[in-house]
Amino acid sequence: MSRPPAPLPLSTVDKALLGIVIPTGGAVGGLGLVASFGSVSSAAERWGFTEAWMLPVGIDLAIPVFTAANLLLIRLGMPLAWVRFVP
Repeated sequence: MSRPPAPLPLSTVDKALLGIVIPTGGAVGGLGLVASFGSVSSAAERWGFTEAWMLPVGIDLAIPVFTAANLLLIRLGMPLAWVRFVP
């Protein structure tokens, strides 16, 4: 069984795009957290969560973490199908 080829190194353009995408993505995620925090926290309180703020924070942190993990695994030639379903 042959191994897949090694991933190509990031080019200057790739690095420049990452320099734009990472902070912009963080800003969009932050806006999403601020926009949904109150309503999700209120729902969590109704559902009996004692630390209701943890639910929206946990959800909004899981999205970029699992997305990045999925992309990294794909780049390394080791994709896991279930990881892409979490976000």
